[in-house]
Amino acid sequence: MHPRTPGARLVLDTMLVLALSLAAPGCAILDLGAGGHDGGDATLSGAALTASSDSSTKVRPLEVGDTTPPAVVSDITLGEPMPALAPEDENLRVHRAPPRLGEPYFSLLGEGGALGGHEYRGFSGPGISIGGYVAPRWRLDLSGVISGVDFNGQSLLGRSFENGLDLKLDLAARYDLTPPHTFMSIAPVAGIGTGTLFWDYAAPVPVIEDGQPRTVSDDRMNHFYAFGGVCVSLARWRHLLIEAQLTGGGRFYGRHTSNGFKNDLLAPTGFAQLRVGIGYH
Repeated sequence: MHPRTPGARLVLDTMLVLALSLAAPGCAILDLGAGGHDGGDATLSGAALTASSDSSTKVRPLEVGDTTPPAVVSDITLGEPMPALAPEDENLRVHRAPPRLGEPYFSLLGEGGALGGHEYRGFSGPGISIGGYVAPRWRLDLSGVISGVDFNGQSLLGRSFENGLDLKLDLAARYDLTPPHTFMSIAPVAGIGTGTLFWDYAAPVPVIEDGQPRTVSDDRMNHFYAFGGVCVSLARWRHLLIEAQLTGGGRFYGRHTSNGFKNDLLAPTGFAQLRVGIGYH
């Protein structure tokens, strides 16, 4: 085809228009697949100069504006469930999770208190406890305590008994007035227990047993008690609990000692005690 003919002229003009369109800055065809930018004054020549500069030469960063990335199309297909979010790490939770039902508490205890009457000075000692929630606000605790018992030296007990030691086992129920995961809480408490009071005699006691003489140097007597009061959670974290329990009640001794002495000295008496515990669950 001769370039001067009308057909050739049309083809040349069309090719020229296409060439100019492709070369024009900002042309949509050239921008396909590229991220957009807003503002900025960086030029390609500046980029070329920066690229050709010696690596030891300090150059000014080029301002290319703010990126305006194209919208990202989600790959979630209609009809499919949304992807599940990662579960929250329980150790990173700010609030204290409520204890689970049946989850055991293990506690170290310390108690001190006073028995009614002028025969006693008081008692104190350590113990352990295991418990757990049987309902959202109801908790049961089984506690064992070893307490030293001090007798009043001016009384008959004080002159006759030495090295008093009390082994106790009790079961207590409490009801939290506030949700059990609160940092501090208060709960009424009530319980029952049994124990054995041990002591040494200040001097050997001669007896006749089964028709044979012998001497008794120590003795013991069982007792039963009931109590009620209030328990205060002083501080509660996820796995640690510090609480104090103030209670009062009555103690009732058995009829005979283990060596067969009829009880006419240890009368029913009241008591008050403070028990502090540090628990883990």
